[in-house]
Amino acid sequence: MSFCAIIAASETPATLGWLWQGVLLIVLVCLSGLFSGSESVLFSLSQHQLDQYRRSSNPLRRAAAALMRAPKRTLMTILLGNTTVNVLLFAVTYVLSHSLEPQLGWWVTPVSAAFSILVVLVGGEVIPKVLAVSLADRLAPISAAVVSAAAVVLTPINVVLNLVFIEPLTRLLFGHKGGESHVHRITTDELKSLLELNAHRGWFTRTEDLYLREAIDLHDLKVGDIMTPRVEMQAFDIARPVEELRQMMRATRLTKIPVYEGSIDNILGWIYAKVLFFEPDRPLRELLTPVRFVPQVISCEQLLKHFRDTRSQIAIVVDEFGGVAGLVTLEDVIEEIVGDIYDPEDQPDEPELQRVSDTEYDVSGRLSLHYWAETFGIARLTNKVATVGGLVMHELGRTPSVGDVVRIANLELRVTRMRGWRVERLRLRLLDGEGGAEDAT
Repeated sequence: MSFCAIIAASETPATLGWLWQGVLLIVLVCLSGLFSGSESVLFSLSQHQLDQYRRSSNPLRRAAAALMRAPKRTLMTILLGNTTVNVLLFAVTYVLSHSLEPQLGWWVTPVSAAFSILVVLVGGEVIPKVLAVSLADRLAPISAAVVSAAAVVLTPINVVLNLVFIEPLTRLLFGHKGGESHVHRITTDELKSLLELNAHRGWFTRTEDLYLREAIDLHDLKVGDIMTPRVEMQAFDIARPVEELRQMMRATRLTKIPVYEGSIDNILGWIYAKVLFFEPDRPLRELLTPVRFVPQVISCEQLLKHFRDTRSQIAIVVDEFGGVAGLVTLEDVIEEIVGDIYDPEDQPDEPELQRVSDTEYDVSGRLSLHYWAETFGIARLTNKVATVGGLVMHELGRTPSVGDVVRIANLELRVTRMRGWRVERLRLRLLDGEGGAEDAT
């Protein structure tokens, strides 16, 4: 067909139909891009941005926040709208190419099909999503308008699909209703990944980042790692004179002490100093308050939940056989996050970790094994002990003596002081002169 013949044919009704179909194709590609981009825009908004949108004076930004209150419904609307548009786009492409076959030849249909797929992938998916991720905040009002309008049009279809297919399949596969209340809970690994990303983005200060990491690690830290061990507990035998208890409280300045009968494994309750001194004439047994017990194998995260649910701040720790292993307080958990909390009432004591030279440290046998391993970059070797002194005893396989040496990785631990059967102080030496506790003093 000559060029003049094509120009002449352009004035026919068939040609006008082709033009309208071409315009319709352009509109459908734009709608496909809007739906695809809106998905990326709305679901990339942070919770902080959504909170700002809810307070915004812009009605479209408020609409975006409202849409994300029901993310499942919003996603269904976007996917349904995008699928409908793409189906219409391919249908119009086929009709247009089929009508052009008599004039241009059989090759028009396969070429137009391949071209339409390329257009949908690039113009309807790749480009919109790239722009959406880069300009999410600016494009949010546009996306909210598009999705809100589509939600009104597609609501009947959305409801039918949800009732007939989505809800039954969700119950069948997951055993619960697929309502909006079923929210994905972020995992510990996801939180750690966010903190790794913070190292590059700088969302938090170094101190905030450290606190967050320690808080996340509470999930893996056991109560036995942070408790005051049984041998160091201050406790009182109810068979002894009450005056001795008053003297103990004056000497230790403790506000409460566990009271036991016969053996420390048989704890009767707590005695509070203010109760003891304000009611001196009442029998001691009547002044006791109940004790709460926690297993030493639960995590510090579970311990925090226990303290919150029971509105308490202290508990007795028991081992697997039901014997008393020690006691733990809310302060012990907090100190795992923020470090030691100075209390002017505390008695002065030797530091748990003190730098002696560039390659040597003086270490308390009571130093938490978890803290020691983190400080010196050593993989934790066992979960059977909670302190460095316990680790030395575990590695030796016997009760240590002064002068005993244990080597772990690039560290040498030498026992320098014993108290009874317990390791009190050790000298730690870096064998290769690298690493160490940067913040130890």
